[in-house]
Amino acid sequence: MSVEGKVRQQRLAVLVATSLIIIPLAPKNAPAGVKGCESVTSSNLTVDHGHRWRPPFGLDLVGSPLVAHVEISSEQPTSAKYYFTIFHDDRPLKRQALELSVNPSDYAGFSSFLAEASRGKRFAHVSLPPAATSVVLESHCNERTEILQRREITRPELEADAVAHPLHLANPVDLGTILPPYKELLMRNGESATVDFAALSNSTHLPAARLVAWFQGDGKVEKPLPLRKGKRVTASLTLPLSSEATQTTLHIRLLDGKHQPLFSKEIGVMIAHLPRQPWPSFGAVETKLRYDAPIPSFDPQNGLPRRSISYQSAWDERLKDIVVFLPNGSRFVFWRGASYVPFWAGQHNTGTLYQWVENCNKELMVPHPDGSTDCPEPIFDSELRYGRVHIVESSASRVHVRWDYQLTDIHYEINGGSAVEDFYFYPDGFGTRVVTFVAPTDADPPQLSEFIVITPPSAYPLEVFPKYSIEAIELDSGQKERVSLPYSKTEPRDLESSRTQFSQLPLLGTTPTLYRVFSHKDDRSSAIYVHFNGRSELRVLAPYIFPPIYDRGEIVSPAYWGNHWPVTRGKWTGWTINDQISAGPAHSSLAVWIPIDPDSNKLRFEMAPLQQSQWEMPDCAAPPRLCNLNRFVWMIGNTDLSDADVIEMAKSYLHPPSITVTGGRPAVPAYTPERRALRVVAESSSITLDLNSPRAIINPTFEIDDAPSKLALITLDGTPLPANAYQWDGSILWIRTRIQTGKGKFDIQFIGDVRDHFQSP
Repeated sequence: MSVEGKVRQQRLAVLVATSLIIIPLAPKNAPAGVKGCESVTSSNLTVDHGHRWRPPFGLDLVGSPLVAHVEISSEQPTSAKYYFTIFHDDRPLKRQALELSVNPSDYAGFSSFLAEASRGKRFAHVSLPPAATSVVLESHCNERTEILQRREITRPELEADAVAHPLHLANPVDLGTILPPYKELLMRNGESATVDFAALSNSTHLPAARLVAWFQGDGKVEKPLPLRKGKRVTASLTLPLSSEATQTTLHIRLLDGKHQPLFSKEIGVMIAHLPRQPWPSFGAVETKLRYDAPIPSFDPQNGLPRRSISYQSAWDERLKDIVVFLPNGSRFVFWRGASYVPFWAGQHNTGTLYQWVENCNKELMVPHPDGSTDCPEPIFDSELRYGRVHIVESSASRVHVRWDYQLTDIHYEINGGSAVEDFYFYPDGFGTRVVTFVAPTDADPPQLSEFIVITPPSAYPLEVFPKYSIEAIELDSGQKERVSLPYSKTEPRDLESSRTQFSQLPLLGTTPTLYRVFSHKDDRSSAIYVHFNGRSELRVLAPYIFPPIYDRGEIVSPAYWGNHWPVTRGKWTGWTINDQISAGPAHSSLAVWIPIDPDSNKLRFEMAPLQQSQWEMPDCAAPPRLCNLNRFVWMIGNTDLSDADVIEMAKSYLHPPSITVTGGRPAVPAYTPERRALRVVAESSSITLDLNSPRAIINPTFEIDDAPSKLALITLDGTPLPANAYQWDGSILWIRTRIQTGKGKFDIQFIGDVRDHFQSP
């Protein structure tokens, strides 16, 4: 068991007896009058601080109300009614009828085995007042009342917990790491940590109690912490870290007046050592991100665990990670542990991504022994047999990273096509995602977009996610729809009937929409997603919102949760929570675009392709046959800018200005949404670019062919731009400006002669 699990068990398990009482609800030879009760077989009644996947978490657990959990099992429906009575000593405080609920099978359309797993079980959960000393569960059926169980409630003498965090928060990627365990500390040597502590003595006064904390090998820091019976007390300590090691332990103790421990906890500490060369403010870097835990491994034939794999030797040593650093502090990561699926690595140790190409043709679905199925997709290439990523360009003006991959199943069989994704970024923090997908012409359209949040080991979704994880903003009107998770729609949850349920919301699915995705309750930044629709006659689709996951009748994750990816190997898609949450990272799927037309109810691309073509290709299937090539493009970013600023940026991207060139000519095409750039061919060492748009022009980018490599001067409407207002790398000019009027004239002077592509080098 992990340190976290041991501490929680130490703190909470003592609240109640651990034995379960199983009581038949009716005798075998029951009289005819109780025939409707015979199908009930057993009941369980337990009391604790609540499901560990549900709030409260951390220090909020100390002194929190107890919860009684009732589980009734029955082979067939029964007419019995159940009552719950709360006592203080022998005096009843409250009696109530129980509303029993089943474990909703929201994912039955994906995996019917879920309904079978929870068949015949119903649940109820009752919060108990502080005065409760016992609880009684009764059944009433056919005028007969029977006491099923009685549970005495004993609270521990002491409830306590401690959490720790570095004094100064840093993005884990900036410290050369990725997804460190949520309950551990990530620090730099020489920095300080804060320990926050809470305690409640239920039995006696402890006037001489002291709180003590120290890093392994360092000096102790302590303070008096007198406790009064029945009063919750909090305290904080700050202590410095001094260690040249890569790992250490933080020890926390609450001592009594005789220096005997009343409470103990150990927290693991990762000590980060920064690279010799500082990370760039803007640019792409090859590196190997640190991840200390072993990689969980499973047998894909039967789903059974195998021996774990060392992270350090898990891939070909020549393979590296790529991190794109952006001046606004956002980090876009291509990590080996995520099969190179790129994501925004957040300040608060989460990741946000837009998904990949996934081919769910029925004939390609891979069946598993538990009755579930999986689609071919790149996440199953966890060994990186096929996926590759490389930096195409990284200059002061633009970063371009390319990820190419095959769609595989869990057995590494290539099936379903191949894809290339290009990502372009500029110094303002915004970029584009360009997907090029090749598949046979008779294949169904693929799934391309899904909002997914990666969480580190030991992070419970309800502890991490904000209430509103998705915001949709209609660009034409500026109206906004905030999507609360768990999603509260009551329509049937099977896949076919759910494909268009979200499009019933008034703001979504009718006009171009900007999406903001928030991954952590404390993070103001959000991932940005805007589709460039190359065919305006096609309707823009809205996403399907994933339903929550339940355990024992309670919501334990506000949306889909699975730990078969990232990092974990050989494990197929799961549809329930499991006890491996501390073994590795997990992901939560919030919303997905399914390629179906809501008007015709027929499969089509989820969004309009920017480009479509087809020809016979030898590598999309064997033997060679006619294939489709489709290209899609979105504007992306990660920012804490206001809605107004992001809307303005999105409109500037979707509706580029017209351009008139003096001293050169517009290229064909004059605008490339894939790279968010206006294209120009220089014919002189001095060119003028006249831009005209009915909207504001934000941070224009120009690809200038044949221009001299050195730039002398840029003016905007006659005013010289300072050197820090633009970036020029010899062919790409990016300018930081906001032209609110939509009209602007750039005069650009180069040093040297115009280059001639036809001249011999």
